[in-house]
This record gives sequence, structure tokens and C-alpha cells, in this order.
Amino acid sequence: MIPRFRQSLAKVLVQECPAILKAQMDSEQRAPSRAMEKGTLVDQLVFGGSNFHVIDAADYRTKAAQQARDAAREQGMVPVLADEFEPARRLAGAIKSRLMMEGIDLEKCHKQETLQWTSAEGVECEGTPDLIMGATTVDLKCGHTANPDKLEQHLYDMGWHIQAAAYQEAVSLHYHPDAPGQGRHYLVCAETKSGADCITIAPLSPAYIELGMRAWRRAQHIWVKCWETNEWPEYTTRPLQPTKNAMFREGMEFR
Repeated sequence: MIPRFRQSLAKVLVQECPAILKAQMDSEQRAPSRAMEKGTLVDQLVFGGSNFHVIDAADYRTKAAQQARDAAREQGMVPVLADEFEPARRLAGAIKSRLMMEGIDLEKCHKQETLQWTSAEGVECEGTPDLIMGATTVDLKCGHTANPDKLEQHLYDMGWHIQAAAYQEAVSLHYHPDAPGQGRHYLVCAETKSGADCITIAPLSPAYIELGMRAWRRAQHIWVKCWETNEWPEYTTRPLQPTKNAMFREGMEFR
């Protein structure tokens, strides 16, 4: 039986190759990094979760702190040091305030609701938008850049446009089947590495949603074919061409 398809799988299929996805599915799940756990903690503080455990220690150098961290992870909880909890709480508060300023009321949203649907390509899919408000979907990203100039490329590299397309399809089928394509998808990016906790809330343009939808559909065809044939091919070899930017820097005409 083919598992339900998710946008995270689609990203690997279209931006890497099926062989890598197969290796990831066959391998044991790696422990989350500290950065990933911080993002998960902020998620919970924003959306009302409580599946975290505050450890009364300055770091994880002591055996007691390490044992508390490992025990929390075994219970499926996010471990957080006491000194790191308050900054995360402040950031979550700032994110909630910014969402309200954008007209996104958390009290009127479906929060992290897992949706299951049959896509336009006939594939059984699954996804969990952070927020659903009417035809609007919202996804929170912590730890990445919040610079809009960098986000335009960064979101493509991360496959977030594919996620946006998948979530918009799901919400359209679940809540607005009579008015497809009427929704918007917002990225909420909180930049934590700089220490400034900058926050950007921005909708993806219709062009970016269409770009994501094309990749989402293409990935589904690859997914079904891989399962039907039990073949998970590696990268396709081809001549490597200079990029448009490289040719421009060398004063060459791009053709």
C-alpha cells in the first residue's frame, strides 16, 4: 500500500532524486537538532501546545541535565533549558502580536490540523498547515532569514512553495470546493540566529503558488511511478552549463 504523500516528500523528489528519498524512508529517524527543537518549542508556544519540558540547567554538560533531556525526548517532548525558555516565550508573543496586526486571529483559526485528501492527480495526500483561517493557510518558520530579499530565493530552495501549493489544494478541497484557487498562503519567518528576533509575515504571490503547484503535481507522478515499478532512480547525468549569473560576470552573452 502506498503511504500518503506529503509536501516534504515532494521536495526531495523534485529538488533531489528518488534514490535519496528512498534512503531517507529506509533509514532510522535522526535525533532533532537544537535549532529544530527550538523551532518546535516556538511553534507550541504560538499555537497553544504544551508538549515541552523545561530543564533547570544552564547547559547539558552535567549528567543530570543530559538524562532529563533524553527522558523528555523519549516521551516525545521537546527539552528546553531554563535560560532558553524565556527568549522563546518572548518570540512567540511577538509572533502572535504580528499575526493579529495582519488580521490573523489565532482564536478564529484551525491550528495544526492534519488534513487528508485525494489530490487532483488522484493521489492520497496528507498535510498539517500551522494555521487555517477561511481559505488562508499560514506556516511558521523559525531560525531562517526574515529578509524578504533573501526569502524569495530561500523559500524556493527549501521547497516552501511546494508546501504552500499542497496546503492550498487541501484547504480548497476541505473547506471551499466551490471556489478553488481563492485562498492565500502566508509565510511567517522569525529570524533567531541574528539575536534580533526579526519577524516577516508575507503572502506568496500567485506566481509562486503556481510554481509550487507544478512541482507538487510533477512530484506525485514520480511518487506513483516509483512505487509501481519499485525503482528509485538517482540523478540524471547531463552536461553542466554555466549559470546566467556566471556568464554575466564574465561578460558573456546568455543563450
